[in-house]
Parts: sequence; C-alpha cells; structure tokens
Amino acid sequence: QALGINVPFEEFREAFEVRVRGIKHVLALMAPWDQPVYVSRVWCVFEVFTAVNDAECELTVILPPKEMDRFCLSISRGALDRYLWSSLEQLDVQTAEA
Repeated sequence: QALGINVPFEEFREAFEVRVRGIKHVLALMAPWDQPVYVSRVWCVFEVFTAVNDAECELTVILPPKEMDRFCLSISRGALDRYLWSSLEQLDVQTAEA
C-alpha cells in the first residue's frame, strides 16, 4: 500500500498472520487511552484480531505513564464506561488507515 499497490486481502492476511503467530506476543500501545491511534490502523486491528484468536499468542495492552494516569483518573471519576465504549465504537475497519 505504501508504494501505491493494492494488495489482495489474502496476501495481507497471510503475511501479517504468520508474523504475529511467529512472535506470539502483541504489544498494543493505547495512546491517547480514550482515542487510541492504534485502533485506527488496519494492520494493528488485524494484529489484535490474530492475537485474541490464537491460544498461543499473548496480547498486552500498554499505556504511557501520563495516559495511565488519565486512565486511572477516569476510572476514579466513574467515566470509564463512557470513554471505553466510545473508543470501541469509533473502530471502523473499512475506514482504518493502512
């Protein structure tokens, strides 16, 4: 895609799936925590999908220290549900960036 070439989904799936399963561990950096850039990238969404569907693959969600502070503050104020669901609702694979 970076070269302006459309890659068939099966090629994309095979290339990324093999790598994720080979590594057996995905680190998902969620920043900002309430609108993470990570879930706006199609390959990142696919990494998570692959990790959660492979019993041998581990998914670790990480946040930078300031984002962890913001996340904890939101929990303490009872706003977690609103932000968490709002973030997940924004996930749209069809409009995700390459």
